[in-house]
Amino acid sequence: LVLVLLLAAGLAVVSIKTERWRHQARHSRAVNGLLLVLWALFFFQGDAISAFRQRGFRAWGIFPFEGTSLTKTWSLLETTNAFTSNTEFSQFKKLQDIRNRLPARVHAKLRPNIIFIHAESLRADAFTPEVMPLLTARTARCEKEGRCRVLRGHYTTGNNSSMGTFGILSGLLGYYYFPFKRALAAPMPLTVLKRMGYRGSLYSSTDWNYDGMRELLFNKEFEYFYPSLKLGHSNDLHMEEFDQKMLEAYRGDLRRTDFKTAPRLDYIVTYMTHYDYYYSSRCAKFLPIAELPFKFQNGAMAEMTEHFRKLHNRYLNGACETDYLVTDIIKELQALGQWDNTILVLYGDHGEEFGEKGRMGHGNGHNDEQVRTTFIAFFPTSVP
Repeated sequence: LVLVLLLAAGLAVVSIKTERWRHQARHSRAVNGLLLVLWALFFFQGDAISAFRQRGFRAWGIFPFEGTSLTKTWSLLETTNAFTSNTEFSQFKKLQDIRNRLPARVHAKLRPNIIFIHAESLRADAFTPEVMPLLTARTARCEKEGRCRVLRGHYTTGNNSSMGTFGILSGLLGYYYFPFKRALAAPMPLTVLKRMGYRGSLYSSTDWNYDGMRELLFNKEFEYFYPSLKLGHSNDLHMEEFDQKMLEAYRGDLRRTDFKTAPRLDYIVTYMTHYDYYYSSRCAKFLPIAELPFKFQNGAMAEMTEHFRKLHNRYLNGACETDYLVTDIIKELQALGQWDNTILVLYGDHGEEFGEKGRMGHGNGHNDEQVRTTFIAFFPTSVP
């Protein structure tokens, strides 16, 4: 553990001397230095704990679930007061105990369709009439009718896809993703919904298994998986075309659904607002843009401002495209007579920074640009 601390401190010192950090405020550097130490502990401690245990020692890191099985973790923690007090450990064990006692069939008076639309990297400040005019107009009306809520102060549970997605589906803090992944324990709400008779389906135009998300979150509780392409990032791809094709297939599946048999539980991933930021000609309205293929650029912040602005314009065009795609799904549900029997949630798994705090992208800071995201919930009036 001492070696890990020394290594983390060294990394923090080196990072503070880089050009990127030099342009941040002094207090921001200190905070980031501390975060870097914590992240270094997180990444290294799992292997370190395993090594110590093999030598007959007991060592604990920040996340004691790492490096051991849940069974062993419970037995170790039960020797302390971790489960007798109201701690995160005790809450985690309660969830596991409840899961074990769940009946095979859960009954409910209401079973509306539930649709999650996961818009990659969709920041809160992208939800404006200028960027997403269709949905902003719709929510302005339905909020007055009590049919939807826009959470304007919503913060996601992580600055990357795995932690943000896990939080929205489980209601737990993002760092629980890692012990859940170790145990392959799907989020409790998905388990309950399946036992209520929901048929889970995942729609994504890419393989979407970053950090084991698909295996943990969906493989156990979902039944249908759209035959996505196993694509990486490439400047030759036009993801707007793949997403449009995927959503056309989804609307076709809706039309073929017998809603009297079982309600739908659908998780849809849209890629428009993910780097490299994609859109069709109907949304080419924020200019100028960074043209494909991108070339990696690095330099002082003053030199990068214009490049970030062009990337941000591409991103806003992608948010506009998302506006159209989500509206098309709503219109399909209305045509099928299912809109008044559907809960639909649109949310961003994390945000995206464009140089506002000295960084680009996500996964490298916990500021508003990276963790404050769009969150909209539409629901029937019959839902309390």
